[in-house]
Amino acid sequence: MLSVIVVAVLALLAKPMIRVDGPAYTSVFQGVIRWNSFVFLPVVQSLFGAEGLAVAAVMIACIIPVTNIACVAVLARWGADQRGVSPLALLTAMVKNPILMACLIGLALNLLRVPLIPGLSDAMDLLGAAALPLGLIVAGAGLSFAEVKRRRTTIAAVSLVKLGVMPPLMWFVAWALGGDALAQGVALICGAAPGSAASYMLARQMGGDAPLIAGVIALTTVGSAVVIPILLISLIESLFILPAHLAMVRKARQWKGPWGALQRFQEGVSTRLERFVRRRYRPFLAQTPRPRYLTLSCGLAGLIVTVGMILSGLMPVRFLPDIE
Repeated sequence: MLSVIVVAVLALLAKPMIRVDGPAYTSVFQGVIRWNSFVFLPVVQSLFGAEGLAVAAVMIACIIPVTNIACVAVLARWGADQRGVSPLALLTAMVKNPILMACLIGLALNLLRVPLIPGLSDAMDLLGAAALPLGLIVAGAGLSFAEVKRRRTTIAAVSLVKLGVMPPLMWFVAWALGGDALAQGVALICGAAPGSAASYMLARQMGGDAPLIAGVIALTTVGSAVVIPILLISLIESLFILPAHLAMVRKARQWKGPWGALQRFQEGVSTRLERFVRRRYRPFLAQTPRPRYLTLSCGLAGLIVTVGMILSGLMPVRFLPDIE
């Protein structure tokens, strides 16, 4: 949450230097701080399991209300509707925001310890199960790569902040506040999540620049598919390979006991990885472009086998996990 507040404050301070109109600025603001939990949660579950999912749930509960309040206030001030920043105008805009109202209703029910009603609970579960496909449909409908081409400078700058600044900033805040490796990893993935599809709907509702935020969502969605694996590889590199490389810069003393075992393990991982790259991966990669049609056929065959395993049930897939 602190990272989001820092970026939001910096975006507000930088407004005089951002040469766009008011509605476009609201989309820039949304693009740098909002993120898509439909992508974030499945990645966290697959990487960190139930413990990571619990940390992610707490993170979502803290961040989503803050981001929505900030975005509603910015849209009320600089959106095309120009509702103003008076308390009454802000309160009216926030009451009309369904995400904020859902958070407040859920918080009130939790504090009042309202028991679950069997029939109503089942109906709400059915509605909740439809959240992922509906969110993906909205995200797909809002994607606009034509807008990326037309306003590439603005969209590229917003995407750079979202995917290049937010991940290391969120990791640094988690590390500085004493978070363990699990919290740091979840924070890193949270920062690398793409732009939220709800930003498009909010821009349409409150007079923002909907085509611009659609372009930001499109570019960050594609970019996060590259950024998240790179960040995960970087974590593996920093934990198991980089220490062994640094040890080669100068003769380091050999540790004994548990630290010595960890040092030998790191050196072994680094040596085997370098040997694999040199003897197997690099020659294979050099030969791949030559039989281009064979390479393409193998890729398509792998895709067909993967889809077949998913549709047949051999490979269970769960897009959005349940949060207890």
